[in-house]
Amino acid sequence: MPTVINTNLASLFAQNSLTNAQNNLAQSVQRLSSGLRINSAKDDAAGLAIAQLMQSNINGVNQSIRNMSNATNLLQTADTALTTIQDMLLRMKQLSVQGYDGSISNPQRMNVVTELKDLRSEIDAIANRTTFNNINLLGSAQGVANATGDIMQNQFLTLNEIEDSGAGGITNQIKSTVTNNIISGTAATREVSTVTFGALVQNDTVTINGLTLTANNAAGLTATAVANAFANITAGSSGTSLAGQYTFTGTLNDWSSGDVVVDASLNKVAFTAKYVGNVTNITATDTAAGSNVSVSTVAGVDATTSVKSQYSINISDPTSDRYQYLPGNYTFSNRFGNNQLTLSGNINGQYSEQTLTVADVDLDPTSTNPVQQTLNFSTFGIDLRLDTIVATGQPKVLGSTIVSNMAGASINIVGDRAKITNIDVANASEGVYRFTNPSGSNLKIDFYDGTPSALGNLIKSETLDLATVGAYNSAGTNNFEAGKIYKLDFKAMGVALDVQAFQTITSANIADLIADLNKNLDGTAGNLYIAAGQTTNLKFQSGPNSDSFIQINTLDIKTTSGSSNKAMQSLGAAVDNLTSLNLSSTDTAWQNGFMDLDSKIEAAQVYLSQERAVYGSQMNRIQYLSTNLTSQSTNLQNSRSSIIDTDFASETAKLTRGQIMQQAATAMLAQANQMPNVVLSLLK
Repeated sequence: MPTVINTNLASLFAQNSLTNAQNNLAQSVQRLSSGLRINSAKDDAAGLAIAQLMQSNINGVNQSIRNMSNATNLLQTADTALTTIQDMLLRMKQLSVQGYDGSISNPQRMNVVTELKDLRSEIDAIANRTTFNNINLLGSAQGVANATGDIMQNQFLTLNEIEDSGAGGITNQIKSTVTNNIISGTAATREVSTVTFGALVQNDTVTINGLTLTANNAAGLTATAVANAFANITAGSSGTSLAGQYTFTGTLNDWSSGDVVVDASLNKVAFTAKYVGNVTNITATDTAAGSNVSVSTVAGVDATTSVKSQYSINISDPTSDRYQYLPGNYTFSNRFGNNQLTLSGNINGQYSEQTLTVADVDLDPTSTNPVQQTLNFSTFGIDLRLDTIVATGQPKVLGSTIVSNMAGASINIVGDRAKITNIDVANASEGVYRFTNPSGSNLKIDFYDGTPSALGNLIKSETLDLATVGAYNSAGTNNFEAGKIYKLDFKAMGVALDVQAFQTITSANIADLIADLNKNLDGTAGNLYIAAGQTTNLKFQSGPNSDSFIQINTLDIKTTSGSSNKAMQSLGAAVDNLTSLNLSSTDTAWQNGFMDLDSKIEAAQVYLSQERAVYGSQMNRIQYLSTNLTSQSTNLQNSRSSIIDTDFASETAKLTRGQIMQQAATAMLAQANQMPNVVLSLLK
């Protein structure tokens, strides 16, 4: 190996070894400090992908274990209630046999029926109150039938309209466009210089404000050809030469050109100024014999208010809650000056305002279409579209000018607005509740035991004076105040409506608005239809994938006529039959009634035993499934740990090795750096 001083190969090798040792040591420190073998994708890309997929499965399995625990608790809740009901059926069985006894009197039989009625009522009560996380397990509750009724939750009582607010106001209906002149004034004209050409012979020139055309054609150029050559020249243009015909040199200077119009038939070119005033007139010269070019200029007329602006109001979403809160008067103002347009007013009883910037509008000489800009007043849910046309001769329309002229315009949204935010029918019976407004602030309900298409029998009626509801507001009046929610509680019916007013509305108007809700019947009354409930299929995911689940069916064991279970419904009918008997009823009638009840109790017992057997088998199945899922989760976590976790025994050995290698590399680097010093000995 030659002895050199410029390249120290031993030092370079030692430096590389030291760098590798430091990297390996840093990796060992990172793994030992974090406890993870894979701290980033570069550590093990494939291993990281596998570990993440395993973690996804682990999370799914662990959640499924919790799901199974919820399912078990749900089943135990239902089974406990069914146990109580079966005990009650056993007592009813005993009472039915006792009532059949010919040795007891009718008054004594009526005492037996009293207990049967109470037991039957308690069965229904247990069915209604047996819930798990607000899910009814044994008595699927009846609910408001939105499809066939008129009155439902989250229903608006009216829709809003935008109307003319009077002088200076904005006239509009939802989604329509209304045109109004905001700014008007005297029309202006722009300055125009017209250049008229004559024919040119070869080498003749024509110069217009620094731009020179030279005729190259031996036959010369006609006046029309010269005019066409200068057509469409703009400020700063150097022109476009045509080989064998003419050549352009220089640049068109000192002219704010909006457009150049050629009229070849008259051999003229018109240069039109973009802005009024402060322009340099066109000058033209030529080298041809005689007068082959002439210029005439017409000055423009300045006008400062020559702009027409059109506007329209658009409700962003007429069906949204925000739109329904809007009733009231909203005013545009220029309170912040310049080009800031402010819209302000009360929303749902609260003052709101929003300020947006109106952009300047430049003249577009190539188009006569208005320039559109839309201001989205999102606080109000209102879009304001401004269509601005710059008048001839105007350089631009300033946003501040548009704002100044918009100031004072207003939007007036009128009408009574309210919303039914909640309907409580937990204590109501199935059937049709027809709302009417007999007078003033009175709201009446007539309850029918049928359906909207067949009302059935009128069972009862109840009238509520809404003035007594509104009388509790802060103003001490009988009005419904904006932003407040009032409860209309028909206690005898078991029906309660929560009504929110978006603006102050009289009690009489609220009563009228509710009664006017009708979409399916005769248009004279609003109808609330409460239909019987149905059983529900509850699915509990039993694995990491959504296609693995256990299904648990809720029951309907109510004994009412609206129950979806025939066995329990027949039991209730048998009790009702005994209830209809009295002291004068014959022994045969009584005994037939108790015999019928006895058979219905047997059928109900068989049904409940079958359902409890299903619930019991599902609980056993879930127990085995939970054990399997727990084992699966343990194994998955063990596998993932082997991929992603640090093996401390192995890694500490690597750490020790790395420390020794770092020290050795450092020492050798120091030695290598001293090796070139041997050259000094040779130079002595």
